[in-house]
Amino acid sequence: MPCLTVYTDAPNYCDAAKQLAQQLNLPFLSKGTYPADDLLCLNESGLFITIQRQQIAKPFRVDFSETTLLQRAKKATPYNELIAKAIGKNNKSVLDATAGFGYDAFLLASLGYSITLVEQSLIVSALLADGLNRAKQNKTLEPIIQRMRLITNNSIDYLNTLTSKPDVIYLDPMFPVSKKTAKSKKEMQILQSLIGGSQESHLHLLLKSARQCAKNRVVVKRPRISKPLCDITPSFSFNGKAIRFDVYLHHSDKMQNTSMKQASRRGITPSHPQFSIPNPQSS
Repeated sequence: MPCLTVYTDAPNYCDAAKQLAQQLNLPFLSKGTYPADDLLCLNESGLFITIQRQQIAKPFRVDFSETTLLQRAKKATPYNELIAKAIGKNNKSVLDATAGFGYDAFLLASLGYSITLVEQSLIVSALLADGLNRAKQNKTLEPIIQRMRLITNNSIDYLNTLTSKPDVIYLDPMFPVSKKTAKSKKEMQILQSLIGGSQESHLHLLLKSARQCAKNRVVVKRPRISKPLCDITPSFSFNGKAIRFDVYLHHSDKMQNTSMKQASRRGITPSHPQFSIPNPQSS
């Protein structure tokens, strides 16, 4: 994980940036010489991160108004998005236990699903919270963002506290990204530098907890050519060009046989505390 410094170049954001640094237990720097360290910067543009190493020094922030993302969300239907097919059109509530920067959750929310995003990393959660807060100010995005709720917590711990089961639990464990997608590579490099890879034992426990807590199914995002997560065979899979979604049906799911038949007909492969960015106006 990079050694980050919270920084602001905007005097009216100084108190808010100091408060954020305290929340994240990071050093704080304002004005003066622009430091060479990796930065978490807060100003009128929002919260963004700059990592000097890994050739990704260009500032990055979570942006749900990005043109490509919006165009995809606008064209998305339950029938043309692989992730929606895996989630299932009859399921309504989804818990994304590996939220990251929230783009998959945003796509699902644009399709009408109610999404709970759980993210353990305080820094990733802060970046995501800022992106959600800015998106709420956009009249086009606001109805979508209202269907997204961010929880900053360890996913396994949070799952163990649930009193009401979500229809679906979604997992997107970290995996290598294709070199062909430079933008995605940049985002994933930043995410990997902040989170790192999960150990097999943790992933096994996460998948086990998810399968116990999901009402209907668990969906796991994987590279298309890779073994199932923790070598646990899914009920069936939805295959794309570069990725696939492995679906683990709940034992009591009455729709299991129907889902398997539908998968076969469509050519699907069967397989044997909360974060808030301080507002300078309230500081």
